[in-house]
Amino acid sequence: MPLMQLQEKHNICFIGIDGSGKGTYIKMLLNKLSDSDIDCRYCYLGYSNFKLNCLIKIIDLKEKYRGSFIYKFYFILYLILLPIDFLIRIGFRRTDYLIIDRHPKFEPIFYNSSCSFYNKILEFICPKPDIIFYLTGDDKIIWCRKKEYDYSLFIKKSAYLEKLVKSKVDDERLIVINTTSNDINNNFKKINQAIKYHFEN
Repeated sequence: MPLMQLQEKHNICFIGIDGSGKGTYIKMLLNKLSDSDIDCRYCYLGYSNFKLNCLIKIIDLKEKYRGSFIYKFYFILYLILLPIDFLIRIGFRRTDYLIIDRHPKFEPIFYNSSCSFYNKILEFICPKPDIIFYLTGDDKIIWCRKKEYDYSLFIKKSAYLEKLVKSKVDDERLIVINTTSNDINNNFKKINQAIKYHFEN
C-alpha cells in the first residue's frame, strides 16, 4: 500500500507526454473545484521544480562531471534526496481532492528492469491515483505545441508511456482524453463527468 494512499479523500492524476495539455486541464479543474468551495490542492510529481534547492545544484554538478567517478557520487546523492523532495511536495495536509501532475508509476527514473526497486520506492511514497486521465492524441500536433526536444525522442517517449499505461492501469481507473481531435470544453466536460461518476459509484 502506498505510504500516502490514505492522505487525501480523492486522488486525481493527469499523465501525458509534454504538450498533451496536462497543465491546461489541471488548471481548469482546480479553478472549478475552488469556485465550488471544494478543498483541493495541486501536487507535481515530475523530475523538476524541486523543493530542495540543493537538488538543482546536484543535477548541475552531475552533468558537469558526466562520465567520471564524481558523476556517480552526485547521481547517488540525487537518488537519496529525490524521495525526500517528493515527500515535501506531497506534504501532510489532508484535502478533499489532490490533483496530481505526472506520477513516477508512468515516468520511471530507471528504464532498466534491474533497477526497478528504486522506481517502486518512488511509487510507494506517492499517493495512489483513484482515477487517471491519460491525455493523448496526434503525436505531431502535440510535439508542435512545445518542441522541447527532438521529434524522434518525443516519439520514443510517447510510445513508452503508451506501453506503460496499457500494462499498469486497469480499465476502471483509466480515462483516455484525446486533446488534439476533441474540443477543450468537451474534453473538460468529459473529465468532470468521469470524476462525478467515479466518486459517486
